[in-house]
Amino acid sequence: RIRHFLSNPGTPNYGLNPPEGVLVPDVDGPEGLAQWEQLQHRYGPLPITLTTTTANGRHYFYHWPERLGPMPKGKLFGFVARHHDDGYVIGPGSVHPSGVVYDTLRQPSGMPYDIAELPEAWARAALAPVLTVASGGGPSMVAIGQRHDYLRDKARHLVGVGLTGAAL
Repeated sequence: RIRHFLSNPGTPNYGLNPPEGVLVPDVDGPEGLAQWEQLQHRYGPLPITLTTTTANGRHYFYHWPERLGPMPKGKLFGFVARHHDDGYVIGPGSVHPSGVVYDTLRQPSGMPYDIAELPEAWARAALAPVLTVASGGGPSMVAIGQRHDYLRDKARHLVGVGLTGAAL
């Protein structure tokens, strides 16, 4: 049914709600993929898992280790992360406005990879308190993975006090 649905011209894309207990970081762009690699140097290599290639990056599906309690909500190391109860990711076979088709990475047998468990070092790091930056804090106080949020919030503050878009 999904293949038939996706083969029809003009058919809309679809979203996948991750299974319960699974989180899906959305790693986008060359900078995001480079940051993902840096995180692997810090917390250890990640196991191969169910992965969707997107127009700009990848969606990595990981089981949360239940023994560590509930998974954190919101972003994971600065990346948008989807969970069973708070969103969806675009499904394989969907077409990005650029024309790129979302696809699933496959094993040599042609089957998709199973969903792997997020390693404990990664999960513990995800549960660690996130450094927040007060409006007076400087860029050196921004935690890894929080640069985008810091710059967005700083820009909103500066516009709020009268700085024009051109000056910003």
